[in-house]
Amino acid sequence: MTQTVERSDRTALPIGDPVPKRRLASRLSLGHLIMVVAGLTAFILVLAVLRDRSEVVQVAIASTDIQVGTRASSQLFDIVDISGGDGLAQQLITIEDATRLVESGQIATRNVAAGEPITTSSFDEPSDATQVRAMSIPVNPAHAVAGALTQGDVIDLIVVSDGVARYVATTIEVIAVSADGSGIGSSSAMTITVAVDAELSLRVASALNSGTLEIVRANGSQPAPQDGFYDPTPVSSSG
Repeated sequence: MTQTVERSDRTALPIGDPVPKRRLASRLSLGHLIMVVAGLTAFILVLAVLRDRSEVVQVAIASTDIQVGTRASSQLFDIVDISGGDGLAQQLITIEDATRLVESGQIATRNVAAGEPITTSSFDEPSDATQVRAMSIPVNPAHAVAGALTQGDVIDLIVVSDGVARYVATTIEVIAVSADGSGIGSSSAMTITVAVDAELSLRVASALNSGTLEIVRANGSQPAPQDGFYDPTPVSSSG
């Protein structure tokens, strides 16, 4: 008996042929994309935090009111963190600087209020700082920036006598301002206290009794020219 084998219309795939690959995009689900984005975001945030920490510096502030002539001690300073990227940080005393101030026994060259940052000019070596004196100057606010002066301002002093104006001193620091008459536009007398040395104190005292004193706020300004300064030496009359 003969058997007939029927041919199939379906063509069988060759054994061993590879299965067609899908594209990468078709294999990534929405969940995968969310995980990738979240990972990148976390990485960027970590870099930002590490960068911020690297820019933080520790600086000294006054833990209490510091008067001119006070010798540096650890009890005078508190340490706080500020951004090192701030330009102000370059003018402040770091924790290492504060330690050196105490070890070398430096002296305060100006009054510093509690909580105020300690600047690089707040203290100096005893040989230099002991030359600093505090002198009070009575002045009409109309001749002193309308009374809008505050501690820490840098000023120039000008004396006007017989219609001639001359500089008495330039770039001196205000270390205190009286409460009376300190309001803008006030016409009553006010008193400012400035840091001077022995020679300058005599020049200012002479100028006060020679004419009208004018005060110019000079914060951040270039120093005034050195010619034409007031000479307190009395001129003897001839004949």
